[in-house]
This record gives sequence, C-alpha cells and structure tokens, in this order.
Amino acid sequence: MTEKLFEESKEACKAVAQKVEDIEEELSPLEIKMMVEEELGYGLKKKETMVLALTFKHIDNLFEKSGKSSESAMIYR
Repeated sequence: MTEKLFEESKEACKAVAQKVEDIEEELSPLEIKMMVEEELGYGLKKKETMVLALTFKHIDNLFEKSGKSSESAMIYR
C-alpha cells in the first residue's frame, strides 16, 4: 500500500514539476501544493488545501524547533 501511495505522489510531483517549468513566474509553496492537489484529483476546495498546507508547514516547524527535522526533511528530497 505505501509503495502505491509513494508512486502516486511521485507521478503527481513529476507532472507538477513539468508545469512549473513552463510557467515563467515564480510560484509560492502554497501554489505548488495546490497544483499537486489538483494533479492528484482529490477534489479538495482551495480553502481545504490551504489549511492542509499551512498545517503541514506548522508540523515541519515543530520538527525543526525540536531538532527532529530528519524525517520531515526526507519528504522533500
């Protein structure tokens, strides 16, 4: 199950990366996260995606402050 989820995530990120390359303006992390959500097709509303993105950023900040950023850092590599 986790391998399937990883592959779905990987494919969505690849598709979004290709779209970002074609866009000349610099996008915010929130805009990119919203593009990933659209690519995955989960049907979240803009506000729901924003709440999730902000929550995940808050979680990352908590890990960084506690010195346990290795797990969250692995996600973004």
